[in-house]
Amino acid sequence: MIMSEAERQVQTKYEKMGYEVIPQPAKEMLPFDLGGYIPDLLCKNKEENILIEVKGKVIDRKLLDDC
Repeated sequence: MIMSEAERQVQTKYEKMGYEVIPQPAKEMLPFDLGGYIPDLLCKNKEENILIEVKGKVIDRKLLDDC
């Protein structure tokens, strides 16, 4: 699995916020059926699951910090 720089930046951000981050999770790890779609990242904590699809590049670090 090859991660883009943008994906690594998003992963780092969510890990700093206390989430377990799983790049390209297996279908069985997803909280519900997405009909074969696999997101770039699954971010999990005790309260929620966040599915993330990274589009393009993160050009401005401030944009990432504002997410």
